[in-house]
Amino acid sequence: MSQSLYRELHPPTAISHCVEAFFTHAASKQQGAAVAPNLVVARGTRLEVFSLNYGATPANSSSSSSSSSHPSLCVPPAVVSHCRLELVGSWQCWGLIEDLAVLRGRGSSGQRDSLVLAVRDAKVALVEWDDKLHCLRNGSLHSFEGDPSLWEGCPCGTGMTLTSSSGSFSSTSSHLAGPPMVAADPNGRCAAALVYGRHLALLPAFQADVMEMLVQEGSTPKGSTSCASVGNSYLVNLAKVSSLKLASDCAVRAMTFLHGYTEPVLLLLHETAPTWGGRLREARDTCALSAMSINVRKKRQPVIWHVPGLPSDCSGLLAVPRGGVLVLSQNLLLYHAQGGSCVMAINSNAFAGEVPPKLDIPGPPIFPPFPPRTAAEIQAATTAAAEKAANAAAAHARQWAVNVHPETVAAAAKGAPKAPGMELEADGAVGCWLAGNVALLSLKTGQLLLVALKFEGSAASKMQVVVAGAGPVASCAATLTSNLLFLGSAVGDALLVRYTSDAAAASLAAAGNHAGGYDRSGSFGNSSSSGPPGKRRRLAGEDAAGMLGEAADAAAAAAAVGGDGFGVSLEEAGELFHCAMGRSHSAVMPVLLGEGLRQNLKVLDSLLCLGPMRSSAIADLQLRESDVHASLSNSAAAHKPKPSSCLIAAVGSDKCGALAIMRRGLVADVITAVPSLQAHGAWTLHHRPSSRPASTAAAAAADADDGGGGDEAQAGTGGPKAAAAAEDEDEASRVELSEQHHAFVLLSCGGSSTMVLDAGGAELSELSEDVAFERNAPTLTVGEFFSATAAVQVTHTAVRLVRGSSELLQELLLPSILQEASHPAAAAVAAGQQQLCIRYAQVRDPYVVLLLSDATALLLHGDKQRQQLQLLPAAVAELAPGLGDPLGAVTAACLYTDTTGWLAAAAGITADDQDAEAAAAAAGQDSAAADKQQQQKAAEAAAAAAAVDAAGEDEDTLMAEAAAAAPDAEEAAAAFEGAAPGGGLPKQEQQQHDAKIAVGTAAAAAAAGSPVKAEEAVEAAEAAAAGDDVGSTSGGKIVVPTEEQESAAAMDGVEGLDTAMALASAAEDAGDPAEAADKDGAAAAPEAAAAADAGVPPGLAAGTAEQRAAAAAAAAEAHDASATDGQQQQQQQQQQPPPEADNSSKEAAPAEQQKHSRAASLMTFCVIVRAGGALQVFALPSMACVFEDAEAVLGHQTLSPARPPSPYADEDGEQDADLAPSPVSELLMECFAGTSGGAVGVAAAAAPLLVMLRDDGSCLAYKAFKPQAASSPLGFRRLSLDADLLPHLSPVQPPADAAKAQQLPAPAPGMPQPSAPPCRLIRFDHLATPRLEAPLGPGFVAKQGSDGSNSSGAALPLPQLRYSGVFVCGPRPVWLVASRGGFVVHPMEADVGQVDAFCAFHNLNCVHGYMAASLAGALNICTLPLQVRLDQPWLVSKLPLRATPQALAYYPEARLLAVTTSRVAAPPRPFLPAEPGGDAVAAAAFATAEAAVKAAGVEDLHELLLLAPPGCGLPTATYTTVYTSILAAAAAAGAGGSGLQSAGSSGAAAGAAAAGAGSSARAAAALAAAAGWAGLPMWRYPLLPGETVTALKHVSLCEGGDENANPQPFLAVGCSSVYGEDYPALGRVLLFQVLKEKIFRVEGSSQVISGRLELQREYPGPVTAVESLRGFLLMAIGNKLEMHYKQGNSLVKVTFFDGLQLVSGLALVKDFLLLGQAGHSAAFFRYNCAPDPVTRERQQQLQELSADTERLDAWAVEFMPNGAKLSQVLADGGGNLTVFMYDMKNPDSWLGKKLLRRGVAHVGAWISQFQRLRLAVPGDSLNRQGLLGCSAQGSLLLLCPLWDEGMFRRLQSLQEELVYQLRHTAGLNPKAFQGRYTRAGPTWGAGFTAVKPLKPLDNWLLQGDLLWSYAGLDLRAQMVIAEAVGVEPAMLLQDLRTLSIAANFL
Repeated sequence: MSQSLYRELHPPTAISHCVEAFFTHAASKQQGAAVAPNLVVARGTRLEVFSLNYGATPANSSSSSSSSSHPSLCVPPAVVSHCRLELVGSWQCWGLIEDLAVLRGRGSSGQRDSLVLAVRDAKVALVEWDDKLHCLRNGSLHSFEGDPSLWEGCPCGTGMTLTSSSGSFSSTSSHLAGPPMVAADPNGRCAAALVYGRHLALLPAFQADVMEMLVQEGSTPKGSTSCASVGNSYLVNLAKVSSLKLASDCAVRAMTFLHGYTEPVLLLLHETAPTWGGRLREARDTCALSAMSINVRKKRQPVIWHVPGLPSDCSGLLAVPRGGVLVLSQNLLLYHAQGGSCVMAINSNAFAGEVPPKLDIPGPPIFPPFPPRTAAEIQAATTAAAEKAANAAAAHARQWAVNVHPETVAAAAKGAPKAPGMELEADGAVGCWLAGNVALLSLKTGQLLLVALKFEGSAASKMQVVVAGAGPVASCAATLTSNLLFLGSAVGDALLVRYTSDAAAASLAAAGNHAGGYDRSGSFGNSSSSGPPGKRRRLAGEDAAGMLGEAADAAAAAAAVGGDGFGVSLEEAGELFHCAMGRSHSAVMPVLLGEGLRQNLKVLDSLLCLGPMRSSAIADLQLRESDVHASLSNSAAAHKPKPSSCLIAAVGSDKCGALAIMRRGLVADVITAVPSLQAHGAWTLHHRPSSRPASTAAAAAADADDGGGGDEAQAGTGGPKAAAAAEDEDEASRVELSEQHHAFVLLSCGGSSTMVLDAGGAELSELSEDVAFERNAPTLTVGEFFSATAAVQVTHTAVRLVRGSSELLQELLLPSILQEASHPAAAAVAAGQQQLCIRYAQVRDPYVVLLLSDATALLLHGDKQRQQLQLLPAAVAELAPGLGDPLGAVTAACLYTDTTGWLAAAAGITADDQDAEAAAAAAGQDSAAADKQQQQKAAEAAAAAAAVDAAGEDEDTLMAEAAAAAPDAEEAAAAFEGAAPGGGLPKQEQQQHDAKIAVGTAAAAAAAGSPVKAEEAVEAAEAAAAGDDVGSTSGGKIVVPTEEQESAAAMDGVEGLDTAMALASAAEDAGDPAEAADKDGAAAAPEAAAAADAGVPPGLAAGTAEQRAAAAAAAAEAHDASATDGQQQQQQQQQQPPPEADNSSKEAAPAEQQKHSRAASLMTFCVIVRAGGALQVFALPSMACVFEDAEAVLGHQTLSPARPPSPYADEDGEQDADLAPSPVSELLMECFAGTSGGAVGVAAAAAPLLVMLRDDGSCLAYKAFKPQAASSPLGFRRLSLDADLLPHLSPVQPPADAAKAQQLPAPAPGMPQPSAPPCRLIRFDHLATPRLEAPLGPGFVAKQGSDGSNSSGAALPLPQLRYSGVFVCGPRPVWLVASRGGFVVHPMEADVGQVDAFCAFHNLNCVHGYMAASLAGALNICTLPLQVRLDQPWLVSKLPLRATPQALAYYPEARLLAVTTSRVAAPPRPFLPAEPGGDAVAAAAFATAEAAVKAAGVEDLHELLLLAPPGCGLPTATYTTVYTSILAAAAAAGAGGSGLQSAGSSGAAAGAAAAGAGSSARAAAALAAAAGWAGLPMWRYPLLPGETVTALKHVSLCEGGDENANPQPFLAVGCSSVYGEDYPALGRVLLFQVLKEKIFRVEGSSQVISGRLELQREYPGPVTAVESLRGFLLMAIGNKLEMHYKQGNSLVKVTFFDGLQLVSGLALVKDFLLLGQAGHSAAFFRYNCAPDPVTRERQQQLQELSADTERLDAWAVEFMPNGAKLSQVLADGGGNLTVFMYDMKNPDSWLGKKLLRRGVAHVGAWISQFQRLRLAVPGDSLNRQGLLGCSAQGSLLLLCPLWDEGMFRRLQSLQEELVYQLRHTAGLNPKAFQGRYTRAGPTWGAGFTAVKPLKPLDNWLLQGDLLWSYAGLDLRAQMVIAEAVGVEPAMLLQDLRTLSIAANFL
């Protein structure tokens, strides 16, 4: 059974079409500026929508902070310095997008634009944007394929027409027309589509009022009025329009709508008579322009003007925004309008040459009968005559080879001016308009042209054309804004380019405002205003070639890391392109072009392109060389990286040619490993010393805000300026921390302890003394707090707040937290009747969320002024609703810090709302404090008096009296604690409160002997009296005040200071606090933490109840005294005169305006998921719910309250009862603004991303969005990552050998398993690849000066690519790398299967790296590999070649890569002399080809290159790097049981020495690896002039044909020479042997790689394929298949086979061969060498077993083994895949002579080559191999055999259900798309095919892309579809997961 499926592993990257549209939002203005439009691109079968992101977010953009703004709308800034493309969405279409147009929305009605798609054969789809669901919506589908009469007489582009058979259309013998074309009116009035080349379909657009009426009637779905829509379409047969004069066998070439007409005017470019290149003398001006005025209401289309006599090579139209059209032809640029025309020639071929003289070639000699001649004389005379004729023909051809015959010159060229110094061709060019009269054209050579038109009236009268530089060959172009354009390419990276004129740039720099906006009509702002020229100017002598070289050199250097010449945006490199329109050409037309029109181009962003993939190879690359590892220590050698298989593809063309090294999984570059350390949690911390308390800066800003005082300067708010200052400080600290080294590393080891490591130095050392972190319990999480001045550690039973590593600020025990929160289980936990623990926690400054084991959650808030944690009371009711509601239980929770302000703006939260919430909280706390004030005074006074009078008495007596005098002292202290500074007290009350707390702390210290020192307590009291920050802890230390605070305390708090000093004396009498801490610290710590958790001030946590009562009494006395002093000061302030009214009024207005204009930023949100499946988002601290979805756990495509009912839900709800969704166990919400995607990532992807992880291992990823309508709620759109995540995510299970590795202690009752990782979703930031410096292309060497720096111009430093994202721990770890506002999935390949611990790590020896560990493996410290981009669907590293790679082969014996390239070289080499005695016609063709190359001055040079992959010991002089690494500290002596050194151990010196040796050796290895991919070929071999490479293969040949001899490796190169259609094609085969020599020098040894030509042989036909079979050389020569063996320096033929037509492909498996032929499909052969039964001699023959009878154009062939079955696979030129099976027993096979079709499908991709890779089928050891196909669109396709009959039947039924159950993009049917193989032609243009369609059940080739979409459905839809199939959803998902794991290669 040949059952198989295909799917797309890598999406297409080649861009075919692009448009600018207001697709996701309407054209509007924000703050007076127009919003930026969307960019829509088509990549084969995929449609992508991008938004322009200038880096402005609601947090830092003033324009988006108003109430009318939208967080997702981006307004272009005044000066565009940077811009990135953010991906809005990507959708798979079941059809190849042939054309794309935009139906404009009506500007007055605020409609959004719609997209018009054209799909073969004749389908037109209208696609709209659903703003509420944030996805595409199918508007309408128009199909014109049902009427067979439309096919009649339509041209196909090959000289043939469509016909029918017996009156009805026959799909088996039809000719197909070209692809359909679409165009739309610029004013949105209608759209037009051209189908079958001659039929025009018109689609009238509805007006807004008509659409509203249809919505009310119910005939149109609600919401359609917001998008442009069309009505019923109708057809117009252009052949019947007499005024068009369209010939019967001609088609329309191009069409476009014109600007400036009251009715839509469609302009057609068509032929009036057929012609071709050999018939130009008879018919040359055969094209015409016809303008049709379209009246869609009356359905009339009159031709209003007609222009005949255009050149026959006209190919494109470009509508001019100011009126008219620009016609593109090969030699001319023509402008035509209804009122005038002009023309410009761009090469010399546009003008007529001389008429060549007539050449009389004498025929063969005629001999008279007498005298008779001998045969030798006749032969000699005939040869001489033929030689004379050939010489005469060749001489004539050389003289007139480049002459243009006058009879072939177009009539439009007569009298046309020629652009000076240009020899270019404009056929196939694409362009866009930079201004109303200036266009930018991209030619087929990649050169850029600026075309300027001078208008006189309504038409242009003059034209100027100037070269503007060079870039990738563009396939499409679009103008986005007034200074941004997009160039899409299918052979190079697509570019987002900023264009500015010198005058505009100067005016922008001077004025700082926007120079005009983009109008929907096509006009632009003042881009041509006059002004001073820019400073950067090109010299007058520099020409276009110089510009091309400069741009290409800079681009090649940039591409060494991330691109193919233009793929990386280098800000420091400046402009990549330069425009020559300026002073150098001002003398041509000084009036037409001024200095202001000189355009400066700069690349801002790029989209990677991997097409076309011409050839590919699988190579095992190794990053390090074995001899380099030998110099390292044994520890490093034990972790030597293994060779990793990767795919190397030849991509690009010309200057954009490159080799793409691609992998699916990321192989870690391990710096060091600690094998004896098992960890299931790892965290890294930054630490910033607290030199200045945060309250000081906030108070200063508050004083500046209100003039030093006032009501607005409240504690906790500080006014707008204080908030802004705090935000700026936090933002600066985050940026600063990203570049700082980590200070500490915490490892949770074995589920029983925590290890604290010091990472500040060159080594990791364990801290064993003075560690405040909990080390005797496993850690759940650790996070930075208070701007990295402190850290929070959470264990199962406690929360610790630590400063540095040794200072414990606070410890909160879980029982005390439960008691303060009034948790229902608090009493049971305190009594020991119930076991409760913290099972998950997350820290986000200043909040901590705790998820308990009883499915409740708690929130802690950090008080930065007091340096302590407090329970957030508002969150108790929402997060701990009670244990009686099982659906309300919290299963997962996380915190999100809104750094960009997007979520706050989307939720409608402003800064004023935050201030109101803070004021309300403060008022509530003040009211509660006032109610108890009277009761507290008596107790406070009595307690204070008792504490002061009894300072010298016995301690027990003192405590007893204090308890008797103040029995409610503890409650009073708790009340004081409730009036915390965070509540917003006034300034004076805040000072009194702080003084009270500080004095109470001192009293408690004196009474109980706590570790608080007396002098520190006195200083704290001073600071509290002055109103500064006081930090007191239960751990024994407080914040030491600064000198400023002490002086302030001396001035303002004298009374409080005296009291504190008296208490300090009592503390000294009590004894040494250090000794007390040593004796009683362990016993007092839990009690102190419990007291702190219960709300008692931290200073009162130590001691017994009596001691705490006495301390509270002392604090009360201090409070009374401070209150009296505060009242006096307040009275003095009230008596002071108010400030002047003028100054206050001047300052109040700006302050009030700033208060209302600033947006909410740096807010924190709490996200929870409940057991019932609801997702809720709360704004902190008010706990206001800003989002809620009740069915988030089901995995809907959109999470939104406005989501429509599911079509799969039943009315009675019985279906939901069967749903048992796996609960969400962990979730994470993050925003990666400014850090996503490395060098080409989005600068500010402000919308947050949500990742949810279920218990079953499935993962859901969402991106937040806000609909444009103000009343629409917030929503989340699901990201399509399910197909990539399916094989990698599974439930976490403890490793089988974890128990053997170490004995894990049994967990306590109620505690989680110690082997379970504390968290699986871990964010990483700023992981970077090593920094390199690249040489500027081949031939450049980075020379170093005397100071060690590179010489200028020799090397270009490349930017360091940095990446952020989410790492998913588990058995199959996965990287979710943030890229362009979304995620890309990369599996991680590690030595250990399961990764339990992961964290980013940055220090001196691991620059922006990471740590990964597991319980069963080692702790690995790693970095990202060199030169790898992670922001693509696959890991990609591109090696720029600056040439077109044709073929490549991997040479495994020497670990080299052989590549054949073609490039333009000058000067051309002379051709080899032609052989004598040739034909005169052939001699003329050869001479013409040689003369044409000589006249052009360049040749197409083909070369064979040898490149060395990493690890070949190459010289490293061409690269320099700052990449350094060291070995692990465990390699040194004294590592201990932990595997890491302790600080100060004796092994530190040895570790440093080993680290130094390892650093130098590792750096040398990294440099050697980088130099191997520097683009410098190790050896090259140029082919003959005019010779091209057609085949390249690594072969193993045996000498003399002896199969038992040792085979020798060779590189076999097949060549062909084509000099024209009249010259016979010749071929050559060359065999090379690769040599590797080692050269010893003083400075060290190096290897020299070279190749030696062993033999060559010529053949009378092109050598198109080579293979080795049993030591023989198998070659395809033309249509022949020959087998040779090597005999010395010659090849001896053994056997051959004559095929039907040219052999295009050859595949080999053992003795079986598969032959692909052009136009004759595939043939199946077998090599037979059985001995003759008579002579007993071996007979070698190639036996044809079977063949396909269809006439297909074979592009690639390959075998697909499936156990004992062998299938044959063919990819044809029509984009089809066919799977054959050889079966002699089947009667349909004609006794085996016919290959049986077992699967065929149209895939829409043109596959050039297959690679066989073995499948890893679980539990199966048979040889099953899948095929990886490389396509011309830059995509990768997988063809995988199916080995289980039941699996195939289930998936086949699932495919049938998905076809009808799903809503497909643009309404295109996947079954119809797959069935296009019956009509698809074998070539790109057209042709014919004779393929009989298979029955659906007989087609055993399944659509994998459709099947994998099942994994992305919600659970309800999966259950409904699975019921229709008849199986469980889990079984279908398991089938898909099994296939994904089996095909998870590379």
